[in-house]
Formats: sequence, C-alpha cells, structure tokens
Amino acid sequence: MPIYIPVRVTKEEAAWASKATLIVIAVILGICTLIGLVTMIKAISKDVKSSGADDEVIVYFDDLSIAKRKKNMQISSVADDLNSDDYTTASWQELQDAIKSATFRVGIATSVDAVEAVVLPDADSILQRRN
Repeated sequence: MPIYIPVRVTKEEAAWASKATLIVIAVILGICTLIGLVTMIKAISKDVKSSGADDEVIVYFDDLSIAKRKKNMQISSVADDLNSDDYTTASWQELQDAIKSATFRVGIATSVDAVEAVVLPDADSILQRRN
C-alpha cells in the first residue's frame, strides 16, 4: 500500500517538475530510438563493407548478399505479369505457396550454392486457367 506524503510546492515548482518529467520521457524515447538505429546499422553493416577516400565511398556487397538479391528479384518477377483472376483459386494458391517457400529458402541460405539451388517451379506448369 503506497504512502502519500503531502508536500506544498509553488505553481512554478510544479510546472518545472512536469517539464522535467517530460524531458526524462523524451530522453528515454530518444535512447530507445537510438538503440533501434544502431541495431539497424549493425544489421546493414553485416552485408555491406565500405572503403574509399573521405569524399568518396565505395560499397562492396558480398557474394551471398548479391546472390540472394538476384534470386529474390527472380522469384518476385514470376507472378508480376500474371493476373490471379485468370487462374483457378487452387492453382494460384499453389503458386503463392511456392513463391513463399522459395523466398524463405533463399533467406535462410548460408552459401551462394544454396541460393542457386532454390528453384521455383515454372508458373505455367502450376497455373490452370479458368474455363
């Protein structure tokens, strides 16, 4: 059970206390945001290494990152030109499941060979046109 002790303060002191409380909250939120940014920068720096002169930055991506990006672009382009209304619901869902599975396998791949081994079935062999 909390114990309350009445304290007399002036309006100015009360205003200052509320401002101080807001400042503390803002600082805490700022720190949380900063931690989030640092975490994001660390995640990006795992994929990217940069070097160069002060006025120039050259960015190098490792082979695995490049392979993953290429494969994901390849996977996403499969259904870009297709219209789900032209195909049966079941076959369209099968294609969507195959795309999700392939994207997941690319994401967890730990080598370029594993990325290249991910094969998406031909959309034409999966999709069946509506009558």
